Amino acid sequence: MTKSFKTKIALSVICWAFIVPTYAQIQRFKIAIEQEGLTTDSLKSEIQLKKKPFKIIIDMPQPLGVLINASFVSTTWEMAKNGKVLKYMPGFQNTGMADENKNPNKEILISDDSPNYWFFDNKESHRFDEVVQNGNWLMCKREIERLFIVENQSYENIQDMHQPLYLVFITYEWVNDFQDRLEKQRKWLKIDWKD
Repeated sequence: MTKSFKTKIALSVICWAFIVPTYAQIQRFKIAIEQEGLTTDSLKSEIQLKKKPFKIIIDMPQPLGVLINASFVSTTWEMAKNGKVLKYMPGFQNTGMADENKNPNKEILISDDSPNYWFFDNKESHRFDEVVQNGNWLMCKREIERLFIVENQSYENIQDMHQPLYLVFITYEWVNDFQDRLEKQRKWLKIDWKD
Protein backbone atom coordinates (compact mmCIF):
# COMPACT_ATOMS: atom_id res chain seq x y z
CA MET A 1 0.00 0.00 0.00
CA THR A 2 1.19 3.47 -0.78
CA LYS A 3 1.59 6.12 1.88
CA SER A 4 -1.09 8.23 0.14
CA PHE A 5 -3.59 5.37 0.25
CA LYS A 6 -2.91 4.73 3.97
CA THR A 7 -3.40 8.43 4.67
CA LYS A 8 -6.78 8.39 2.87
CA ILE A 9 -7.92 5.38 4.89
CA ALA A 10 -6.83 7.00 8.16
CA LEU A 11 -8.67 10.22 7.29
CA SER A 12 -11.79 8.27 6.34
CA VAL A 13 -11.79 6.44 9.67
CA ILE A 14 -11.35 9.70 11.59
CA CYS A 15 -14.15 11.41 9.65
CA TRP A 16 -16.47 8.42 10.18
CA ALA A 17 -15.75 8.53 13.93
CA PHE A 18 -17.05 12.12 14.04
CA ILE A 19 -19.96 11.76 11.60
CA VAL A 20 -21.66 8.72 13.15
CA PRO A 21 -22.09 10.19 16.69
CA THR A 22 -23.27 13.51 15.24
CA TYR A 23 -25.87 11.76 13.05
CA ALA A 24 -27.08 9.70 16.01
CA GLN A 25 -27.58 12.85 18.10
CA ILE A 26 -29.95 14.48 15.61
CA GLN A 27 -33.29 14.89 17.32
CA ARG A 28 -36.04 13.00 15.53
CA PHE A 29 -39.75 13.33 16.12
CA LYS A 30 -42.76 11.38 14.84
CA ILE A 31 -46.26 12.64 14.22
CA ALA A 32 -49.63 10.90 14.25
CA ILE A 33 -53.27 11.94 14.28
CA GLU A 34 -55.85 10.43 16.61
CA GLN A 35 -59.59 10.70 16.17
CA GLU A 36 -62.29 8.71 17.96
CA GLY A 37 -59.67 6.35 19.39
CA LEU A 38 -58.10 5.54 16.00
CA THR A 39 -54.53 6.62 15.26
CA THR A 40 -53.08 7.38 11.83
CA ASP A 41 -49.29 7.11 11.67
CA SER A 42 -46.92 9.71 10.31
CA LEU A 43 -45.97 7.73 7.21
CA LYS A 44 -48.94 9.17 5.35
CA SER A 45 -48.75 12.70 3.99
CA GLU A 46 -52.48 12.98 3.26
CA ILE A 47 -55.33 11.77 5.44
CA GLN A 48 -59.10 12.17 5.75
CA LEU A 49 -60.73 13.04 9.05
CA LYS A 50 -64.32 13.40 10.14
CA LYS A 51 -65.41 16.95 10.95
CA LYS A 52 -64.90 16.26 14.64
CA PRO A 53 -62.21 17.07 17.22
CA PHE A 54 -58.90 15.26 16.80
CA LYS A 55 -55.50 15.08 18.45
CA ILE A 56 -52.10 15.81 16.97
CA ILE A 57 -49.54 13.50 18.56
CA ILE A 58 -45.86 14.38 18.52
CA ASP A 59 -43.50 11.70 19.80
CA MET A 60 -40.11 13.15 20.69
CA PRO A 61 -36.94 11.59 22.08
CA GLN A 62 -36.43 14.33 24.68
CA PRO A 63 -37.79 17.78 25.49
CA LEU A 64 -38.00 19.52 22.14
CA GLY A 65 -39.62 22.44 20.34
CA VAL A 66 -41.42 21.98 17.02
CA LEU A 67 -42.63 24.69 14.64
CA ILE A 68 -45.95 23.84 12.96
CA ASN A 69 -47.33 25.92 10.13
CA ALA A 70 -51.07 25.36 9.76
CA SER A 71 -52.72 26.95 6.74
CA PHE A 72 -55.62 26.63 4.30
CA VAL A 73 -53.19 27.56 1.51
CA SER A 74 -51.06 24.70 0.12
CA THR A 75 -47.94 26.74 -0.78
CA THR A 76 -45.81 25.96 2.28
CA TRP A 77 -46.95 22.31 2.29
CA GLU A 78 -46.02 21.91 -1.40
CA MET A 79 -42.63 23.54 -0.84
CA ALA A 80 -41.91 21.32 2.19
CA LYS A 81 -42.93 18.23 0.25
CA ASN A 82 -40.65 19.23 -2.64
CA GLY A 83 -37.61 19.83 -0.42
CA LYS A 84 -37.45 23.63 -0.61
CA VAL A 85 -35.18 25.39 1.88
CA LEU A 86 -36.83 26.52 5.14
CA LYS A 87 -35.98 30.21 4.74
CA TYR A 88 -37.97 30.36 1.48
CA MET A 89 -41.15 28.75 2.81
CA PRO A 90 -43.82 31.43 3.39
CA GLY A 91 -45.32 29.71 6.44
CA PHE A 92 -42.09 30.20 8.40
CA GLN A 93 -41.30 33.83 7.56
CA ASN A 94 -42.30 35.20 10.96
CA THR A 95 -41.49 34.17 14.50
CA GLY A 96 -43.30 31.19 15.99
CA MET A 97 -46.62 32.13 17.59
CA ALA A 98 -46.87 31.47 21.31
CA ASP A 99 -49.83 29.30 22.21
CA GLU A 100 -51.08 29.13 25.78
CA ASN A 101 -49.54 26.71 28.23
CA LYS A 102 -51.25 23.26 28.27
CA ASN A 103 -53.68 24.16 25.43
CA PRO A 104 -56.71 25.36 27.44
CA ASN A 105 -58.54 26.50 24.27
CA LYS A 106 -58.12 23.20 22.38
CA GLU A 107 -57.04 25.03 19.23
CA ILE A 108 -54.44 25.39 16.52
CA LEU A 109 -53.45 28.78 15.11
CA ILE A 110 -53.91 29.17 11.34
CA SER A 111 -51.57 31.52 9.46
CA ASP A 112 -50.06 31.72 5.98
CA ASP A 113 -46.79 33.26 7.23
CA SER A 114 -46.24 32.20 10.85
CA PRO A 115 -45.87 28.84 12.58
CA ASN A 116 -47.19 27.62 15.91
CA TYR A 117 -44.42 26.86 18.40
CA TRP A 118 -45.18 23.75 20.43
CA PHE A 119 -42.67 22.48 22.95
CA PHE A 120 -42.23 20.36 26.04
CA ASP A 121 -39.82 21.68 28.67
CA ASN A 122 -41.22 19.90 31.72
CA LYS A 123 -44.54 18.78 33.23
CA GLU A 124 -45.55 22.36 34.01
CA SER A 125 -44.25 24.11 30.89
CA HIS A 126 -45.54 22.72 27.60
CA ARG A 127 -48.12 23.28 24.84
CA PHE A 128 -49.95 19.94 25.01
CA ASP A 129 -53.03 18.53 26.76
CA GLU A 130 -51.31 15.32 27.74
CA VAL A 131 -47.70 14.17 27.92
CA VAL A 132 -46.81 10.54 28.62
CA GLN A 133 -43.28 9.24 29.01
CA ASN A 134 -42.86 5.96 27.15
CA GLY A 135 -39.35 4.66 27.77
CA ASN A 136 -36.97 7.28 26.41
CA TRP A 137 -39.72 8.96 24.36
CA LEU A 138 -42.29 11.60 25.22
CA MET A 139 -45.74 11.17 23.64
CA CYS A 140 -47.27 14.66 23.49
CA LYS A 141 -50.94 15.00 22.53
CA ARG A 142 -52.67 18.23 21.62
CA GLU A 143 -56.44 18.20 21.15
CA ILE A 144 -57.89 20.35 18.38
CA GLU A 145 -61.55 21.35 18.67
CA ARG A 146 -61.38 24.61 16.74
CA LEU A 147 -59.10 26.68 14.53
CA PHE A 148 -58.06 30.25 15.29
CA ILE A 149 -57.54 32.25 12.09
CA VAL A 150 -54.77 34.72 12.96
CA GLU A 151 -55.21 37.06 9.97
CA ASN A 152 -58.79 38.03 10.85
CA GLN A 153 -58.77 37.07 14.57
CA SER A 154 -61.71 34.68 14.27
CA TYR A 155 -62.52 31.09 15.14
CA GLU A 156 -63.67 28.34 12.84
CA ASN A 157 -65.17 25.14 14.18
CA ILE A 158 -64.02 21.84 12.74
CA GLN A 159 -67.60 20.80 11.87
CA ASP A 160 -67.75 23.83 9.52
CA MET A 161 -64.57 22.91 7.62
CA HIS A 162 -64.79 22.58 3.83
CA GLN A 163 -61.22 23.25 2.73
CA PRO A 164 -58.13 21.14 3.43
CA LEU A 165 -55.82 21.93 6.33
CA TYR A 166 -52.11 21.89 5.45
CA LEU A 167 -49.60 21.21 8.24
CA VAL A 168 -45.79 21.42 8.09
CA PHE A 169 -43.71 20.38 11.12
CA ILE A 170 -40.09 21.59 11.43
CA THR A 171 -37.33 21.30 14.01
CA TYR A 172 -34.26 23.49 13.67
CA GLU A 173 -31.44 25.15 15.56
CA TRP A 174 -30.08 28.67 15.36
CA VAL A 175 -26.60 29.07 13.83
CA ASN A 176 -24.28 31.97 12.90
CA ASP A 177 -25.03 33.97 16.06
CA PHE A 178 -28.79 33.55 15.63
CA GLN A 179 -28.72 34.81 12.05
CA ASP A 180 -29.75 31.56 10.33
CA ARG A 181 -31.84 28.49 11.10
CA LEU A 182 -30.37 25.05 10.42
CA GLU A 183 -33.22 22.65 9.75
CA LYS A 184 -33.03 19.31 11.56
CA GLN A 185 -36.21 17.54 10.45
CA ARG A 186 -39.49 18.14 8.62
CA LYS A 187 -42.78 16.38 8.13
CA TRP A 188 -45.87 17.48 6.23
CA LEU A 189 -49.51 16.47 6.37
CA LYS A 190 -52.65 17.41 4.46
CA ILE A 191 -56.00 16.86 6.18
CA ASP A 192 -59.12 16.53 4.03
CA TRP A 193 -62.53 16.47 5.70
CA LYS A 194 -65.38 14.02 5.31
CA ASP A 195 -68.92 14.15 6.70
